[in-house]
Amino acid sequence: MVEWCGASTATTPISRSFTGGTVSSNNWSFWAQDSWTIHSRLTINAGVRTENEHVPSFREENPGIDFRFRDKIAPRIGFAYDVKGDSMWKAYGSFGKYYDITKLEMPRGSFGADHSITYYYTLDTFDWPGIKCDAGPTGCPGTYIEQNDLRHAANASTRA
Repeated sequence: MVEWCGASTATTPISRSFTGGTVSSNNWSFWAQDSWTIHSRLTINAGVRTENEHVPSFREENPGIDFRFRDKIAPRIGFAYDVKGDSMWKAYGSFGKYYDITKLEMPRGSFGADHSITYYYTLDTFDWPGIKCDAGPTGCPGTYIEQNDLRHAANASTRA
């Protein structure tokens, strides 16, 4: 048998995970490509693409990531050669450097939109199965102590 005397000093945590915030991103790109028939059997393709991309932050106090046009220069070159000159056999090859735009899922998860918050309250009742926080974390019984967000933004300038 366990006896409880005096005021309780135990705490009860309430957890809440959510995604919050809105962002948008405008990405600009320029490209040029052309092909030249050098000989009736040889065609050359060449081109270049570049992009200006902003990866946003979901928290105003933290920076996003910026890629300038000079950071994403992607040249491409290729050829096609008609081996016998009768359009039956073709030899071809190409080279290119490619960049993909950053999907907003990465900054959403890493740059401050995802939260996993634990709220701490005093446990003022021993009927812990009867505790209901139907009105959300602010409607819980007991005295509010603190909250702790376990998801820290990866782009924060300082860590708490």
